[in-house]
Amino acid sequence: MPISLDTITQNKLTLVKQVYEQAVLQSTSCYNITSRVLAVIEFDFSIETILRTVVTALDTTKVSADGFQSLIQQVETVLMSNNLGTLPDKGNILYVHTIRNDTQHKSKYPTENDVSNCQIYSRDFLCKVLMQVWGLSLEKITLANVITHEDIRYLLVLASQQFHNKYYSEAVDAAAEALLITFKKVEDKIVGTVDASIQGFDVLAATDNKIWDGGQILASFSRMREMVLFLALGIDYAGLIKYRYIVGNTYYNLDSKFYRSGGKPDLVVSDVEYVVAFCTNAVFQIQERVGNIDDPFGLKKVELISYQ
Repeated sequence: MPISLDTITQNKLTLVKQVYEQAVLQSTSCYNITSRVLAVIEFDFSIETILRTVVTALDTTKVSADGFQSLIQQVETVLMSNNLGTLPDKGNILYVHTIRNDTQHKSKYPTENDVSNCQIYSRDFLCKVLMQVWGLSLEKITLANVITHEDIRYLLVLASQQFHNKYYSEAVDAAAEALLITFKKVEDKIVGTVDASIQGFDVLAATDNKIWDGGQILASFSRMREMVLFLALGIDYAGLIKYRYIVGNTYYNLDSKFYRSGGKPDLVVSDVEYVVAFCTNAVFQIQERVGNIDDPFGLKKVELISYQ
């Protein structure tokens, strides 16, 4: 019978989920060797962390073993002594650990296939252990629980639930709306706002009195403004591009309802998992950086440039 979850264990499991999601985000940049290396290290670390959490949760008198093989044996012992069965997928987690060791200690770079296998094996193992020991799904463990803004937290938790229930489009909608709300909450304090009624800027050239296309100039200005915002918030821009490729455009219409247009037409599981992980981690990072999302930096208004 699964055991109850205490606060300390919940914090440890939240760390497990955070590390796993960071690995998921790294794994999407398979053309980048560094990202592949970091991904397999983080997948392995998420596995090792949950193994150590199992030991201390089931036997508070024990200190988790140092070596990986010894740790596995220790976990098997505490599982059996608590009538929780045997450790699942032992061969798979040993595979992930071997890939990690070859990467870290033998300078053997993981292939795209290695990273893909590590992601699948890690997720399957985490899901099985969470259910076996605590009766929880992986989606129940989320950074969204530490988001202080109620509406944003609700949407991120909903996204995880929809993903778990295989309502993939709905999961993407909820996660994307949470991120859009967050950006809109903080952008005014960093880059100010642009009146939605403005369609462009008229720029008159000094040499030939030529009037440049105001729409193109506004678009360029908006991209620069956006870049400043994401730089200030520490958002991974390459990751954001992938996110937008999957999600498309997100916006609120005149009816104040959230809409999403374009994006990838046929969503697969890995797409949805990436979107939920990206949005959750981005909101968490923004909250860590600005403090209160409703009142970022605790300032009424940031004046970036002052003219006397």
